[in-house]
Amino acid sequence: MIARLMGGLTITSLVNAAAALLLLTSPWLAGFTRNAVASGNAVVFGLLMLFFTAAALLQLRDWRSWMNLVPGVWVLLSPSILGFAAHEVPTVIHTVVGLLVSILALIDLCRNETLHLED
Repeated sequence: MIARLMGGLTITSLVNAAAALLLLTSPWLAGFTRNAVASGNAVVFGLLMLFFTAAALLQLRDWRSWMNLVPGVWVLLSPSILGFAAHEVPTVIHTVVGLLVSILALIDLCRNETLHLED
């Protein structure tokens, strides 16, 4: 189990885990717990991203990049969709984390597709 866990450990996984933890704890760290929509979104999607990152560590790679892309795009767009874009701190955090996770997922998808084409 440890060998399998270490085999799935990549820079992408580490950055995704850090981004998910940042998003998850951001309502308390950045002080926007009174904004229920923004803080709830941060907690739910931070946990979801952590779950998908854990799945990546267990090398469930066929679907992991797509499943990181979906919450990444949601987190990126959620300030506008959920109506908290006027609140600067949660908007910046959601935008940065959403962009980071989405870009990493796209890079992973491109890299995986390239590897499959070479097989």
